[in-house]
Amino acid sequence: MPKKPLIITRIDRANVDLSRVFGRFVSPWQQFLPITDGKWQPNADVLETDELFIVRLELAGVPREQISIVYQEGRLVIFGQRQDPMAKGPTRYLQLEINYHEFERVILMPDDVQEDKIEAKLQDGMLQIVIPKQKEAMMGRQIKVNVN
Repeated sequence: MPKKPLIITRIDRANVDLSRVFGRFVSPWQQFLPITDGKWQPNADVLETDELFIVRLELAGVPREQISIVYQEGRLVIFGQRQDPMAKGPTRYLQLEINYHEFERVILMPDDVQEDKIEAKLQDGMLQIVIPKQKEAMMGRQIKVNVN
């Protein structure tokens, strides 16, 4: 059975301390909870068809020049930065819910991707990454039966 993509989410430092307290309850799952390094994580969807994987991220207000995508050793890493347009002068925030500064999202991918065919498109604040599967993995491999 092929491995499915795994979205790695980050937790804040308060939750890290809490997870240490309750470590015996969550220890098998701790590998999926990496410690944050101050970066925010955009919302992400991962879809799969017979031919490809599609990764979509909400990146409203992030210009194309501020987005980097790296695929290496089964890890799709999307990172960049969203600038606060109001940060240029003295501003008093009455409510602040939008994440600014650096972001990062890591998605562990199965082995059957064609990394040289990965394409990305940014449109209307949504980043869409299309990752084709290897044709050989989709169709299966023919196994020759030898007769002695």
